[in-house]
Amino acid sequence: MPELQGCQINCSPKLENSGNLKNRRYRPETLKAINAMQNSWFKFVVTSEGDVTEIEEIVKECNLNPKKILIMPEGTTLNATTAHLKLVEEVVRRKAWSVTKRNQLVWFGNKRRT
Repeated sequence: MPELQGCQINCSPKLENSGNLKNRRYRPETLKAINAMQNSWFKFVVTSEGDVTEIEEIVKECNLNPKKILIMPEGTTLNATTAHLKLVEEVVRRKAWSVTKRNQLVWFGNKRRT
């Protein structure tokens, strides 16, 4: 899509932990098209080490650029997100993925629309 080449695309593919059915949340051709765009990112929300395995499968199947992978720990409190991050941070480091934290919890607490 040439009309989107100047845009930044932030894609947050849903994992099994989202509760969404796989046929509704996983579209490999769409992820491949987004990956081909120069300024695109993939943010995955993790709750456990099992989520990392699922992300690895998606990255491999869709040939996603590892430098475009952001991992965000799930949680509605700072303690919960910190705990989820500790579960996966070593794997994230080895994979050369990046971590993004839920800074809105630090700045505003657990409030909607922040």
